[in-house]
Amino acid sequence: GLVGSEMCKETALGQGAEYIKSANGIDYYQKDLANGDVAIAVVNLSDNSATYTISMTDYDALDPSTSYSVRDLIGQKDAGTLSASSSLTGSLAAHGTFVVRLKK
Repeated sequence: GLVGSEMCKETALGQGAEYIKSANGIDYYQKDLANGDVAIAVVNLSDNSATYTISMTDYDALDPSTSYSVRDLIGQKDAGTLSASSSLTGSLAAHGTFVVRLKK
């Protein structure tokens, strides 16, 4: 289905994903995609829901002088933009995963 095509192996961050940091029981990962896009995965390892914050400064794959359009690969929807002056934040269910694709 749709999820399978958009969440192909490449963007599920399975292989070659780079661990960025851990905060509030949430692990953050980044991965360079073939066409210059960057995927970011947020994984809640705790037994409680937690709040994630994706800030551009945490990811060396991102160019802080550029604004990126954000695509929620799990929810299959556009999720706004990410720039140096903004961040993406939201609630993540226990053991939940949030994956976005950032496009210049």
